Amino acid sequence: VIDLDPQSPLLWTPLQIEQLQASPLVPRILARQRAMLRAYSLLFPYLTQLDPVSFPPLAVTWERWRWAVVTVTQRAFHLPDPGMMVSCPGIAVLHNGHFVRDLTR
Repeated sequence: VIDLDPQSPLLWTPLQIEQLQASPLVPRILARQRAMLRAYSLLFPYLTQLDPVSFPPLAVTWERWRWAVVTVTQRAFHLPDPGMMVSCPGIAVLHNGHFVRDLTR
């Protein structure tokens, strides 16, 4: 199941983030958003030039990239090593609240 509207501060607008200025999370959110933008800016001009059929320039937007990053990271496990994440195909089933509730009965 893929969440088409994931709730993540990484998708928040600058106005939404501004409302949290007192939160210690704001610098982390902004740093993560900058890292995502840097990755997008470096990766997609290269990929769209290399293979425009698979990566059409108008289809791979910043908004779609942010959604994809959030969707993938929501389904990844964070390991004790800093910055390490592991994605396990099929594990998204366990993120489904109904399925988890059934397992705990």
